[in-house]
Amino acid sequence: MRQGAVPEVHLFSGSHGICRLRPKNGNGTSRTSQSHALYRLLDQLGDYLSPILNKVGGRLDAIETKLFEQPTRLTAYEISLVRRDIIALRRMLRPMLPVMAQLEGEEFPQLPQALDLYWGNVLDHLERAADILADYQEVIDGLAATSESLATQRTNEVVRALTIISTIMLPLAVVSGIYGMNIAGLPFADHPWAAVYAAALMIVVVGGMLALFKLRRWICRPFNDYLRT
Repeated sequence: MRQGAVPEVHLFSGSHGICRLRPKNGNGTSRTSQSHALYRLLDQLGDYLSPILNKVGGRLDAIETKLFEQPTRLTAYEISLVRRDIIALRRMLRPMLPVMAQLEGEEFPQLPQALDLYWGNVLDHLERAADILADYQEVIDGLAATSESLATQRTNEVVRALTIISTIMLPLAVVSGIYGMNIAGLPFADHPWAAVYAAALMIVVVGGMLALFKLRRWICRPFNDYLRT
């Protein structure tokens, strides 16, 4: 520092620009005022985390409600966005914890000992925010797994419905194919009510197959639900 210069402390506070401390006299800047200003800045930055965490928690609640009431394709995208935000917040917060723990637990000649309690206060805020983010990480991981499970279940139900339809149509296709070949000697081929008998046979086959599926619990709910799925 050049002779006669007035020392300054520059503290950056996000979008608010630079917080500059300048002593009223030219003898130097008070060490206590500098440290207290640093504490106030760090404490304010820690307080800024509270509304951010509340917003993330609200988004998690909205995703959980939407996931079980009216899931859409955008739900997975929203889960991905919230997970990205949580990871970014944890990445930002992780290196601050050991620094604040060192400020609280060790003595530095540049910092007055009277501020040890203040550093502990900031550390408590950061640790509480880190714990909340860890809980949010577990919640979003659970929601992602649940979303994948529900998507897999819906796919399985669609495949089951298509399989049931294909299985029912198979014997009907066999009966209609045999009687559609115009081969002589087929039972009831020349009977005037042959079409009625064939239709009755198909209905009996379909009813028997549905009863078998229901007995084996392959149809666990009304068939229309599978079509809606």
